[in-house]
Amino acid sequence: MNEPRTPPFPDSLTSEPDARELRSVWAVLGDLEGSSVSSADTDSAWESVRDRLGRDSVLSIGAPRPGEAASDGSTSGVLAGLLRAAVVAGLLLGGTWIWHQVPVVHSVGAGELVSVMLPDGSEVTLNAGSSLWHRRGFRPFPGMAADQREVRLQGEAFFDVIPSDRPFQVEAAGARITVLGTRFNVRARAEGDTEVRVSVEEGRVRVVAARAAEAEGLELGGGESGWLADAASQPRRDEIPIQRIGAWRGGGLVAVDEALGTILEELALRYDVPVRVAPSADASGRLNVYYRELDSLESVLSDLAIQQGLSYRRTSDGWEVF
Repeated sequence: MNEPRTPPFPDSLTSEPDARELRSVWAVLGDLEGSSVSSADTDSAWESVRDRLGRDSVLSIGAPRPGEAASDGSTSGVLAGLLRAAVVAGLLLGGTWIWHQVPVVHSVGAGELVSVMLPDGSEVTLNAGSSLWHRRGFRPFPGMAADQREVRLQGEAFFDVIPSDRPFQVEAAGARITVLGTRFNVRARAEGDTEVRVSVEEGRVRVVAARAAEAEGLELGGGESGWLADAASQPRRDEIPIQRIGAWRGGGLVAVDEALGTILEELALRYDVPVRVAPSADASGRLNVYYRELDSLESVLSDLAIQQGLSYRRTSDGWEVF
C-alpha cells in the first residue's frame, strides 16, 4: 500500500512576513501526518504539536528572542509572553487550515497496481498510470466533518466504499458518480472532460455528466455499466458480466466498444513499454476485448492486429502497430 505524498511548502507563502514560522508549523504537521491518533488521544496529540513548536519554531512560547532580556515577572514580560503565545497559536491554526486545503495525492506509475485506504476506511485499487486526490480526513478542518466524501480520479480505479450517511462522490473527467456504499469501477483515462465509464459490481450508483442537471443522471445497479462521451452528454447504459468488472485487478483486460488506439495506450501503461500506432494505420476502429488474464504483450498485439487487419513489429524501445 502506497503512502500519500507530503505536499511541499506552498510557494505563495514564502513571501509572507511570517514565512519562517509557517514553515516550522508545516514541517510539524508533515511529521504528524503519518501517525495514527485516536479521538481519545486528541489532547496529547495537540500537546505534542505544541511541544514541537516550542523546540522548532523561532517563536517559542515564553522564551526570549535573541538579544531580549528574560522576563522578570513584570507586566511587560507577561504581556510579551502572552503575545508570543497568541502569535504561535495563530500560526498553528493558520498553518493547519492551509495544510488541510492541500489535497492528499495517491499516484501509481506505469506497470504498477496499488491499493490505498481512504480516511473513512473505504479501499481504492488504482490501475497503472492513475492518480487519486482527496481532502485530508475528508475534513475541511480538524474536528469539522464535510457534508460528503469527495475524491477526484484521473485514470482507472476500483472502489469498495464503506456505507455512511455522508454520500461518497467521485469526480472523474466529465462525470460525477455518487454512492452511499458499493463496489464499482471507474475508468477516466482521457485528460479534460471526455469519456468516462462506470461499472457497478454491487450496490447502486448515480452517474451524472459534469455539466448536466442532477435529474439527467443515470442510476446503475450490479452488472450494469454507464458510458459518457463528454461532460455534457447523456450517460448510456450497457450490461456487463459482473466477473469482468475490474478484471485488471487480477491481471485481466476488458474493453467494451473502445478504439484500438485507446486499448494500445492501456497496454503501454500495463506493460510499461511504449506501444505506438504508425501514422499510416487506422487506430479508430472500435473493439470488444476480454482477457481473464493477460499473456505476453506480443501475443495480445497479435490478436488485436489480426482483428483489425494490421501488423505489428518490435522497435528499438517498444512496439509499433502498422
